[in-house]
Amino acid sequence: MKVLLPLLFCVHMMAQTSNFNLSYNYAGIGTNLGKKTYPVIEVKNNTIKCIIESDTAYSKPDWTSKPKEISVKFRQSSIDSINHLLKPVKDTLISEYNPCIQNGGIHFMRIASGHKTLSFELTNTYHLTALKITNILNTYMPKGHGVWASEKDVKETFDCWTNLRGKWVRQKPDTTQHKVKKPEEKK
Repeated sequence: MKVLLPLLFCVHMMAQTSNFNLSYNYAGIGTNLGKKTYPVIEVKNNTIKCIIESDTAYSKPDWTSKPKEISVKFRQSSIDSINHLLKPVKDTLISEYNPCIQNGGIHFMRIASGHKTLSFELTNTYHLTALKITNILNTYMPKGHGVWASEKDVKETFDCWTNLRGKWVRQKPDTTQHKVKKPEEKK
């Protein structure tokens, strides 16, 4: 029994990590089309690969620099933390956008872990769960090359939608309740 229990624990840990995949990329829109400031991130099991200074939309012929690639070990504790963040999320796709911003970009993140898959498509905004995952990923990034996202992005989108819905109500009064779901508060 003393040998069997650690063996079962190791098999369980291998099963946890062998099914973990995460990808993050960014597509610039408007004036951000073609910016090289966001990394491309891929996590497969216990390895994280980051491509820095890659084209965010289309290749441009005047670019002479090659992207830098970094590959390091992705800690099991990071995988466990991300899995913990995914547990309460019931959706499989979270798609949000801020209509008050014309230039910016779209953050794409897809996480597959065990039987759960969650995708984020965030246009000119961010999501609080995605932000927590991004904060974990940024600990592996070289200084100055992480994913730029903050709670400010979430708040600006909330304020934008609140303002737009207020304008709609003032333009066409009716009995419909226009409510905006406030983002989750930090705990």
